[in-house]
Amino acid sequence: MYIVEIPELSAQVAITPCPGKRQRDLGADLDVVKAWGAQAVVTLVQDDELRMLSVQDMKKAVEGRKMTWFHCPVPDFSAPGMFFEGCWVQRGDGAQVRQILRDGGKVVVHCRGGIGRAGTVAARLLIELGVADPQEALHRVRSARPGAVETWDQENHVLKVKAIQE
Repeated sequence: MYIVEIPELSAQVAITPCPGKRQRDLGADLDVVKAWGAQAVVTLVQDDELRMLSVQDMKKAVEGRKMTWFHCPVPDFSAPGMFFEGCWVQRGDGAQVRQILRDGGKVVVHCRGGIGRAGTVAARLLIELGVADPQEALHRVRSARPGAVETWDQENHVLKVKAIQE
């Protein structure tokens, strides 16, 4: 896990590869996440990736450990798009994740490799929470996870995010 500290809120966001990836044990990986103190897991991989990685039971495994599961898919190497925004904004997943962090909680954000999509959403959270501008958010995330926010589209997405007053 690559930990992005949010000292302004006494909170943390962990950026990780997909739990259970590469013949790893999904349950054992999620036990580590739970032991770290995560209240929620944000999954950015798409349904076909969950099946390909043999972790299609992610929801059941996360919720079975008394953590909240948010599934907001983003295509690999892409920036969050319309489907993500539907989950994050319209369904309210983003507001719930931000509230956990405002309460001093811990959230895990993962994609397949734990670099591009996860880094992008971690940076977005820092901006939405009002604790960093886009450049500072990119710096904090990349300090915790070198190489995070891999593509120009992902970086451009972060640069357009604004703080949200809730």
